[in-house]
Amino acid sequence: STPIKSSAASDVYKRQIEHCNNQCIITGSKTYDVHHLYAFNLILSETLKKIDFPLKENFTDYSEEELQYLTDEFLKMHNSYPLGICIDRNLHKQFHSMYGHGNNTPEQFKEFLNKQNIRIRNDYVLAQ
Repeated sequence: STPIKSSAASDVYKRQIEHCNNQCIITGSKTYDVHHLYAFNLILSETLKKIDFPLKENFTDYSEEELQYLTDEFLKMHNSYPLGICIDRNLHKQFHSMYGHGNNTPEQFKEFLNKQNIRIRNDYVLAQ
């Protein structure tokens, strides 16, 4: 994983798990993955476009200051979206087998729930 992804993941991962009460929002299972409702790659692309960040051949071509700026701006953008959600590992695999990895949206997840006739636990509200 890239330094940006590592930094961002470590910063928000704990909040996502706490938000889901450390369990799948559907089954209550403690064996879950954190699913990003709005795909990580879309947030990064949006950030790069917003700040007009120059793309270089290699990550190592960036200065520490450039990487810190990108990380800070990415985290701001990431925090403007709803937190990821905890879902059972098997359901997570099933979702990505249907919708692929990357470019995923909250609308796809809601469609997945409807197609599979899956209900979210009553004590959890899915962010818009």
